Amino acid sequence: VTDIKAIGSVTNVSDSPVTNTIVYTTTDEFVEDNYNITKDEGTLTITKSGELSVNAKGYDGKYDGQTHNGNVTATEGATLSYSTDGGNTWTATEPTIKNVGEINVIVKASMANYSDATAKYTLKVTPRTVTLTSETASKPYDGDPLTRPVVTIEGDGFVDGEATAIATGSVTNVSDSPVTNTIVYTTTDKFVAGNYNITKSEGTLTITPLAVTVTAKDYTKYVGEKDPAFEATVTGTINNDTVSYTISREKGETAGTYSITPAGAEAQGNYTVTYNAGTLTIKERPYIPPVNPPITDKITVEITGNSDSVVYDGTEHSVKDYTVNIRDS
Repeated sequence: VTDIKAIGSVTNVSDSPVTNTIVYTTTDEFVEDNYNITKDEGTLTITKSGELSVNAKGYDGKYDGQTHNGNVTATEGATLSYSTDGGNTWTATEPTIKNVGEINVIVKASMANYSDATAKYTLKVTPRTVTLTSETASKPYDGDPLTRPVVTIEGDGFVDGEATAIATGSVTNVSDSPVTNTIVYTTTDKFVAGNYNITKSEGTLTITPLAVTVTAKDYTKYVGEKDPAFEATVTGTINNDTVSYTISREKGETAGTYSITPAGAEAQGNYTVTYNAGTLTIKERPYIPPVNPPITDKITVEITGNSDSVVYDGTEHSVKDYTVNIRDS
């Protein structure tokens, strides 16, 4: 018997274990019955290497409309698989996150002849904080609506293309004031409510009363005459609006001055009314002397000038004196 040897051979873990087979070579002189040969053959096994490695870093950020994944590095050539249910199931598709939430991931690196290596990481997206503020404003009544549609967006704001905001409050009359300057935001199909924590700070819109003045006119009369119809001048109203008031005067009929007083409610719809007094002046009637009776008899008065006659002598001549004759007609 020559060349006794074990010929077992194995390279990969997947082929292990293998029998380390013993073989020997015989010559022509060999007779098997002359031997009781027992073989004790061992096994050859390739075990997995512990040198495979994998490292992972997760993601933690506010919602930004983008898709995010982890950052995984592993031994070159390793195959990566992922589990999001604690290792019960695995997939080659890397998990990603976009909307608000949290995903716990196990990544596994595998390679023939190496022990698997795993790492854990978390993908987390938190909501954006958005504060919407509408304006507070007021103005005196002018007949036109008061609006302030601009909305100030603070905090993280909306992701572009997902939402816009406007304030819709409107008020025209004092009686309707104040009103809330309500904020309304309009969303697109990209918007997901859970991605935002939205706070509204809504202002108020107020119409204040417009100042109006009612001023009594001044009048004059004589003692004994009836009072004129008292009137007042109204200034400050718009759009043909009117205010209500009455007019009275201070009692008295002797010569002197008396107050003419307009009166009414101070608050009248869209107006605050101020009242100003006028003056009635009563005068003594002036003295008019009696007129002498007219003369009804007639007389005739004749005035006759004297006359004279001279021969022309080239000089100026005059005639003096005249005669008056008065007689009944």
